[in-house]
Amino acid sequence: MTRAFQRLEIEGSNGASACAAASPCGVSTLPPEKASSRPGPPYRDSGRIKATESILAAMRTFLFAALVNSVPGCAVLQATELGDPKRGRALFRVCTACHTLVSGQHLEGPSLKEIWGKKAGTIEGFTRYSEALKRADFSWDETNLDSFLNDPKAFDPKIQMSYYGLWDKRKRLDLIAYLRQVSKTGLATRREVSEPSRQGKTQLLAAAEQFKGRPRVVDGDTIIIRKTRLRLHGIDAPEFKQKCSSDGRVWSCGRAAKTVLIQAIGTKRVICISKATDGNERGDSRGWRLAVCRAGQLNLNGWMVKMGWALAFRHHGTDYVDAERTAKQKRRGVWAGTFIEPWKWRRQQAK
Repeated sequence: MTRAFQRLEIEGSNGASACAAASPCGVSTLPPEKASSRPGPPYRDSGRIKATESILAAMRTFLFAALVNSVPGCAVLQATELGDPKRGRALFRVCTACHTLVSGQHLEGPSLKEIWGKKAGTIEGFTRYSEALKRADFSWDETNLDSFLNDPKAFDPKIQMSYYGLWDKRKRLDLIAYLRQVSKTGLATRREVSEPSRQGKTQLLAAAEQFKGRPRVVDGDTIIIRKTRLRLHGIDAPEFKQKCSSDGRVWSCGRAAKTVLIQAIGTKRVICISKATDGNERGDSRGWRLAVCRAGQLNLNGWMVKMGWALAFRHHGTDYVDAERTAKQKRRGVWAGTFIEPWKWRRQQAK
């Protein structure tokens, strides 16, 4: 039984083959297409033979599925999604602004070297946990890490970290797979281990500056806080003077996007965290700082895209591609009619 379940763990994501390997029920669990079957009666009518074979195949499929789901743990294995540690390692580079993979070496956040299976709020030597995490009664596993990475502020509203979450489910799974690998095997690239000690804490934190205050809204993806012009990272809203059309009517979608952002912010103070681009610059092509901004618990970047008043700007990354897909499917905002992508509109105006 032990050997069978070792094979089950190796084959992981394929629930059917995993259960077939384990076979704890003592019954053959070969997939339907592999199962042996006796030839049917010698019908002279080939059509009746084919029909009989189809019925038998369907019965085998049904019985196999019932058997798989009846084996403890098999239904769970079928639903399990596994991430790619290699892709997760690339994603972790963003985390190095606040975390290391060296035991006992903490920055703004704790070292994540031994996070897997660790009780929340108990990393030795780190003292800046929120009260909620100090009182938490759970350990860091796939489920809790997935919920946390999706939206840290929703997971713990009083958390002090400046990270606003990873909406892409596949990316979360990849990052979780990498953290699990590092915790269990100690494998990490030289760059990830040495980068914090080489560059120093001050330089790392400089890549994630924080801006707070009541902003002045310039357009649907740009605000000004204390004289600092911030462009919402990962999105591109219609320019203020841009027009769109819907049902044969031309309307000012750029003005509308600005109005929507103003209403979303209301009277709340906004907190923005600057975000580096792939080229390690802290601004877009116009020299403005890129940032992820929140008004209370609302992620303004993602919300503008999800409501259809901005597009996912893939030049910055793919953080909001799923939100854009949702807005397009539900015909929200500019997706209710026709429009020119803001970046194309700007090129046209520059001619």
